[in-house]
Amino acid sequence: MNYLIINEKTKDWHISPMKVLGEDEICIEDFDISNIDLPNSQNYIVNNSLDGLIINQERVSEDNIRVIKAQRDLHISQAEWRRTRHQDEVTLGMEPTEPLLPILEYIQALREVPQQEGFPVNVAWPVPPWEEEVIND
Repeated sequence: MNYLIINEKTKDWHISPMKVLGEDEICIEDFDISNIDLPNSQNYIVNNSLDGLIINQERVSEDNIRVIKAQRDLHISQAEWRRTRHQDEVTLGMEPTEPLLPILEYIQALREVPQQEGFPVNVAWPVPPWEEEVIND
C-alpha cells in the first residue's frame, strides 16, 4: 500500500509506504503510483491545487478526485471551528466574533467544488471570508 502525503501549506508531496503525517499534511490512502509521470511526458496536466503534481491526462482518475476531495474536506474542517464558535457565542448570549452567513456560504461553496466545470483538473477554490477581509483592506 502506498500513501500520497501532501503538505497543505507548502504543496510539497511525497509517496510513502507508511502513513505518518506531519503538521499541515493530508493523506490519500491506496494511491496508485502509476498515475505519476515525469514532467517531460508528452501527455500530462498539472493539477493547479497541488502545484507540481503531474498526472497523466489519460489517467486523471479516482486518485486525483480523492486528492481534491481530501483537500476540500480539510478546508471544511478548518472552517468548522468558526461555525461552532459562533453558535457557542450565541447560545451563551455573547456578541458573535464574526457573522455566520459568510462562513456557511464558504463551507457550501467548498461542498460544491466537485460540481465545478473543470473538476478535478481545474478547481477554483473559494476564498475564505476571513481572508477576503485581508485582501480587500
